[in-house]
Amino acid sequence: MPQMPPKTTKYIAIQTTTPTKKEAHKIAKSLLKKRLCACIQIRKITSLYEWQGAICNEREYLLQIKTHKKHFEAIALFIGKIHSYDTPQIISLPIESMSEKYQKWLDKSIN
Repeated sequence: MPQMPPKTTKYIAIQTTTPTKKEAHKIAKSLLKKRLCACIQIRKITSLYEWQGAICNEREYLLQIKTHKKHFEAIALFIGKIHSYDTPQIISLPIESMSEKYQKWLDKSIN
């Protein structure tokens, strides 16, 4: 069984959604090139939400971005500048623990 380091809130998973796969990949590649994150997973999802008085049912792409908590502001600002939505979802979830090997890789991959 992998060794787990002590609990930490130093790391977060940021989530955002995009309307197209192309936009999701553009955001992901830019963040990785800037070394603001170590890994981004992209999944096709269905989102239901209220927007301007109507219930919307849309196909979207969910990006889950693994990074250090200290990079949230920079990532949120970057996504906000290039995102096609007026009000993109940009949220963070704490990562309480992870395997020691993954943590070392994550630290090595991020500025």
